[in-house]
Amino acid sequence: MHTSYFWRFYRSRSKRPVSIALKTPEWFQGRHYPALAPRGDMLHLGEEDYRREYQAILDKLDPRQVYADLGANAVLLCWERPGEFCHRRLVAEWLEKNLGVKVPELPANYHPKQKDLFQLEGQNETQKKKGGRPPHAPGNNPTAPVKREPGSASGFNLP
Repeated sequence: MHTSYFWRFYRSRSKRPVSIALKTPEWFQGRHYPALAPRGDMLHLGEEDYRREYQAILDKLDPRQVYADLGANAVLLCWERPGEFCHRRLVAEWLEKNLGVKVPELPANYHPKQKDLFQLEGQNETQKKKGGRPPHAPGNNPTAPVKREPGSASGFNLP
């Protein structure tokens, strides 16, 4: 689970983003979890009062149930940019404290279309078990060493 802000997922069709905001952008196509949204009257409070009011919202929820509802792969979204005070980080702290899980902010270089290389490696292992050749199998790897011909420094037979 991670946290981030809406613009990181502009027009993304990923199933990971979950809005926990009071209002979401019209273009947002992800899931919504209204139980974690602040009340409208809280939006104009100072940070100390906001924290107290938001903690009262969290106190009514079961962190195990919230985590199960959201899923370990969820990205909790609201409007504020990373580094600004926001309730998504309060949710992250609440889950970390109560469940012992890590809920970091997505790194600045994250892009929703970036492939998960660890997931791809797992797919390669599955492919091997099914008898298929993974993309890096001999004959499929464009970076595989070139078979050198005897007497050729480059490995190619040039005229």
